[in-house]
Amino acid sequence: MTKQLIGTAIATVAIFMWGFVYWGLMSAPYAPLKATNGDAAAGQALLELFPSTGMYLIPGAYNDPEDVARMFAEGPIAMVNFVREGHPMEDPAMMGQGFVLNLVVVFLLSVVMKKALPALPNYSDRVVFAALLGLTAVVMINFGDAVWWRYPWSWKFSQALYGFISFCIAGAILGKFIKPEQAA
Repeated sequence: MTKQLIGTAIATVAIFMWGFVYWGLMSAPYAPLKATNGDAAAGQALLELFPSTGMYLIPGAYNDPEDVARMFAEGPIAMVNFVREGHPMEDPAMMGQGFVLNLVVVFLLSVVMKKALPALPNYSDRVVFAALLGLTAVVMINFGDAVWWRYPWSWKFSQALYGFISFCIAGAILGKFIKPEQAA
């Protein structure tokens, strides 16, 4: 268990640093995002139209079903994640929550890897196992958003790439700490 926890801690720090590189130092992840015709004006319109922080689907299901069907057919259609109150761009609380999220994901991956050890005798087997788990997760979640919610494929691919590489990094580290001799 000690090796599992040490591997989890190291892998968590590694993917947290990977996040800084991917989202903080690279511009490619943001390439799929479009620019508005004026961010200040768009922000003011959002404040006028959205009453509180939350997720909005336009047209919303609270409308008459016939009106919703007509509005969907005519467009525009939007899903808006709206945060009414501002926060720092590099919010320390968000960074802390992100680190804890990474820790939970890596720990869960370590538990699954440890359970699967009889089928993962080699280091490469454990890394491939983690990569396949990651690939399964990102395809279901990110590409599901592209299919069901019509998020742009390019944006969801950018997020999926980050997630997949995170699982590969975590698997490469955990695979060194979680070995068959620990299963006994």
